[in-house]
Amino acid sequence: MQELCTAIKALSLHRNFFHRLLFRITYCSTKTVIAEYTPAIAQAQTDFDSKTNADFAALDLLNYYDRSFANTDLDKLTSEVKSLKNRIEADSWLDTLNFGNTFAEFEAFITRSLATYNSYQADPAQPLVAQYEWFAFFQSLNDFQERIVLSLTKVTHWEASFLYAYYTLLLQQNADDSLNFNERDYADFKKKVHYFASSQKDFIEGY
Repeated sequence: MQELCTAIKALSLHRNFFHRLLFRITYCSTKTVIAEYTPAIAQAQTDFDSKTNADFAALDLLNYYDRSFANTDLDKLTSEVKSLKNRIEADSWLDTLNFGNTFAEFEAFITRSLATYNSYQADPAQPLVAQYEWFAFFQSLNDFQERIVLSLTKVTHWEASFLYAYYTLLLQQNADDSLNFNERDYADFKKKVHYFASSQKDFIEGY
C-alpha cells in the first residue's frame, strides 16, 4: 500500500498532471480514498494522450537534432522528405515551390498542391489537358517560332497586330500578279466609290 501511495504521489507531481491530480498524501492511507481518484487518473491519461499527440504534431521532425530521441525511422523520414523535394524540383510540374522550413510547413505545401490538383481534375474545362496540349504544341516549334510565341506572351491586345501581319503575308503569298492592277487604278476606283456614296446620300436626303 505504501509503495502504491508513493507511486501515485509521484504521478501527481508530474508537470503534465499537477493541476489535474491534487492528491493529499495524508489521504493515501486507505483503499477507499485511493479508489476515489480513479476517474481523475483516467481523465489524466486521456489528457496526457491528447497532449502527447498535440506535442508530436507540433514537433519539427526535419530539424530535430537530439540524437538521444532519434532513431532510424526519423532518419528515414528526413531522407525521404529530402528526396521528395528534389524530385518535385526536378519534375518542374509546379509553378511555385514554397516548401517552407519545417515539417509542418512542408506538409501544408503538399496538402495545398494535392488540393489544387484535385480541383483541376474535377474541372469540366480540363485545364490539365489544355496545359499538356499547349506544351506539346510549344515543344514542336523551332527556335524562331518559339521566339515569336514568347514575344507575343509579353504583349497585350496583340490579336489585331498578329492578324494584320498574318493577312498581309497571306496576300503576298497568294496574290495573283497577272491581274491588271496599279496604284492609279486603285485611287480612281476609290474616288468613284466615294462619289457614289456621296451621291446616294444626297439622293436619300433630298427624297
